[in-house]
Amino acid sequence: MHTVFAVFLFAPFLTLVQFSDEYLTENEFSKLVRRSLRQIRRWHALRIGPPRISFLGRRGLRLYRRSAVEKWLESHEIGPLEKRRP
Repeated sequence: MHTVFAVFLFAPFLTLVQFSDEYLTENEFSKLVRRSLRQIRRWHALRIGPPRISFLGRRGLRLYRRSAVEKWLESHEIGPLEKRRP
C-alpha cells in the first residue's frame, strides 16, 4: 500500500496531511472488492457501500477507513448452506 496525501487550502497557507495505511483511497477500495469506480460510486449514491470520508467537495479526495471496509465486508459474509433432508 502507498501513503495517501491530501492538500488543504487555508488562506494563505497550504497544509499537507498524510493519511496512514488506516485509510483506503477510492481506487484501492475498488481494487480490493474487484469492482469499477463507477460501481463504487453507485453503491455510495444508493447508500449500500461502506461509509466514506470526502474532502474538497464532489471531485475531491474520497477515503474509506480500513476498519469500516472490513466490517462492511464481514456483514456480507454468507455461511455454508445446510443440506436439506428429503
